Amino acid sequence: MSDNVTVPVDPEVITLLDKLQEKLNESPAAKEFGLTVTREIAARVALLRGIEALDLQEETMPSAVGTKTAEPVQTKDAKETKKVDTSVDLEYNDKGEIKPPAGWELWRAQVPSTQEGAHDYYTQRGWRRWHGKVQDRLIAFYWSQDVEKHAVDAFDPNIIVQTTPWGPGHIIPDNWNPA
Repeated sequence: MSDNVTVPVDPEVITLLDKLQEKLNESPAAKEFGLTVTREIAARVALLRGIEALDLQEETMPSAVGTKTAEPVQTKDAKETKKVDTSVDLEYNDKGEIKPPAGWELWRAQVPSTQEGAHDYYTQRGWRRWHGKVQDRLIAFYWSQDVEKHAVDAFDPNIIVQTTPWGPGHIIPDNWNPA
């Protein structure tokens, strides 16, 4: 079975995908991660959002035991404030901590010596260093599975605070070397 899907679409749909691509390229996440959203990525986003909007995902995916729904997150757009529906079914472990989503892995490598101060700052507050991939790019970030410990200020103004349904993540910029 192939993981690739080809879907013929009308020129009007291509125009809509191009508009979505532009919008996604202007999104805070794309800017923060330094990503260029391609038409293929825009099509994937449209497909996944469509599946979610139709509520088909629940019919095709096994339901999780002991889940709670995250509250919608308020995001600030340059033009207006929009309520973004980011509700997902969160899973919790036996300790009552949020289970990280697929793709988030604990950082097992040595923390760069120039970042040890930040590492100490976050670990003293119950946060751990994680990593994940965005396209082909590895990102490092701090996050806590304990909801009670989510209210932590960024260590440094260069740290990118990303709101997610699993709680805030503090992203370490590439080649970050705090003075």
